[in-house]
Amino acid sequence: MMTCMAHLKDIVFDCHHPAAVARFWAAALDGYQVAPYDEEELARLRANGVNDPEDDPTVLVEPSSGSGPRFFFQLVPESKVVKNRVHLDLTAAGPAAEIRRLCALGAKIQAERDDLTVMTDVEGNEFCVVRRSSGVRQPGPVGRTRRVPSAGSVPVPRGSRWCRTPWPRPVTLPWRGFHSRQIDVRLYTL
Repeated sequence: MMTCMAHLKDIVFDCHHPAAVARFWAAALDGYQVAPYDEEELARLRANGVNDPEDDPTVLVEPSSGSGPRFFFQLVPESKVVKNRVHLDLTAAGPAAEIRRLCALGAKIQAERDDLTVMTDVEGNEFCVVRRSSGVRQPGPVGRTRRVPSAGSVPVPRGSRWCRTPWPRPVTLPWRGFHSRQIDVRLYTL
């Protein structure tokens, strides 16, 4: 009996400006580069009304060595409105220096935990820089967490047990007895 199993081929990001997001990730990941444009590809773009690779609706970032997943960045009309359902976890020999480097590329710090820093890329896609590689990281708020204030955010007073976090927990609650409404409950471990 032959078993067919899926293999990871590409990781695809939806975005408003694929070239900018592709350049960010090519610079962020070791051993990756934006795929070069040859004359055939430039001719294909021109035939589709795209005269500048900066306006390419699908940009490929590939590993320089040929091994590893490829990243496609594709143009979509809608904006990102909620937290990513999938994100990348990055590691580095010097996590603090890597976080500073990623910020210089345009990333922003969203939250810090004992074992990782939650960040966003140039279009707001979440990813993490993991500080410790020992053991298996559990999803969700495990251990001591602190929120990094951003412009317009209100800091939560110390000692508060409930506040907003990057880990949504959808819960359906009755609303005035007429119908149910799904709300976003976020628990923060302090």
